[in-house]
Amino acid sequence: MELLGGAVLGGLVGAAIGFAVFKIILALGLLD
Repeated sequence: MELLGGAVLGGLVGAAIGFAVFKIILALGLLD
């Protein structure tokens, strides 16, 4: 159960980081 919780939490964190990076790249592309 703990492993499943850790996997879900890790997935959410990874998705949040990926989305943030995508937003930053998109913003830089618009500013360019």
